[in-house]
Amino acid sequence: MNKNADCCTDCENVKKVLGEIPSFKCHSFQHVRSTGSTNDDLKADWKILPPPKRILLADHQQNGRGQFGRKWENQPGGSLLFSFSWIQELDDSYSVPWPLVTGVALHKAISGAIPNQIEPWLKWPNDLYINESKVAGVLIETTHWNNHLCAVIGVGVNLKFSENWRPSVEKAIDLASLGKIFKPPELLEAILRAWSELAESSQNDTSFSQKLFHEFSKRSKPFWNKVIQVELGNGEKFIGKPKKLDEKGSLVIMKENLSLETLTSVFQISII
Repeated sequence: MNKNADCCTDCENVKKVLGEIPSFKCHSFQHVRSTGSTNDDLKADWKILPPPKRILLADHQQNGRGQFGRKWENQPGGSLLFSFSWIQELDDSYSVPWPLVTGVALHKAISGAIPNQIEPWLKWPNDLYINESKVAGVLIETTHWNNHLCAVIGVGVNLKFSENWRPSVEKAIDLASLGKIFKPPELLEAILRAWSELAESSQNDTSFSQKLFHEFSKRSKPFWNKVIQVELGNGEKFIGKPKKLDEKGSLVIMKENLSLETLTSVFQISII
């Protein structure tokens, strides 16, 4: 990691408010101007388990990536880029669907801060879209330690593109084009608060999964009317329509031949 830590005033405020957010009271916070990948930096802590609880915010990632190593393009200062570590005791009877939790938290934080007439929506499992363009994405990577799940949860949000720059990989939009200018620490705090609220509920509410899936389905409403192309990890591709989430949060697809397929993981989902 590039050791150019920066203690800006807004970041100092983040350190102060972490004590007010239940899930992050014991997390340390660091802000750097540039690094390769915030996820990789926190995964390096897995060399000694259990890993420390950390939140890392970067102005720029030189090797930012999404699922399956897909590149996440960003400009210095143009995105909210952060990762945090999480440790969860495993339960044979129940597994918290953290990708859906993170997607809903992201939607809550952003939809609550942009103009009411603009409706972001979630694409399963946790990409955030506005109209037909991606505004934010999530990467979750995990390992195991002594019956615990150790996760690094990374989030990237497009805040403001420069006049002559756009990501080349896929259609994207920035929040500034919607008339909303965010400071990264400001939006970071909102996302952490929304995520913590859901994480706390997951421990205390026996009907949490059902409520989460309902919340996700509501916040992904346009997605259920899309025709999509699914690409699996083995290279297989097919076209279909998303129908529902099953009891584990997996996505049920109706294929062109009207057969149903349940997806727990995909390489890519493209809107047609």
